[in-house]
Amino acid sequence: MLEWQTTHHSQQQIFRGRCDAGDYSGLQQAFDQCAEKATQLLPEQIQDSSRYLLFSWQDTTLTIVLTDDTRQRDGNFAVVCEFPNLHTALAGENTDEILAYWATDYLASCSAFLQYSLLAAFTRSGRDRLQLL
Repeated sequence: MLEWQTTHHSQQQIFRGRCDAGDYSGLQQAFDQCAEKATQLLPEQIQDSSRYLLFSWQDTTLTIVLTDDTRQRDGNFAVVCEFPNLHTALAGENTDEILAYWATDYLASCSAFLQYSLLAAFTRSGRDRLQLL
């Protein structure tokens, strides 16, 4: 189970975690906990301009934010989790595909997400290039 530490940056409250699991199952469980935390925060930050629940992967860090059409104005909360063992545990696998699959799999049955008219997206290469989930 992830333990969340809370920090603030500008107007945003950031929930930080770290997953030291080294196996597929443990990594997916931690990913699901991140997605769960992000969707639990939706009611507190949803606005008319909210469009995407954005899963962003960079190096070993997953960031999940609620953002608008332009992907410039994020919600009041962010979920950030380090996965230092992910590349080693998934060696030879396409990590982008696996992470996008985990997000899709989690959100497909998540009532906290499905009650809103939001799109889910994944990116590794910046906010201008999204993969819709």
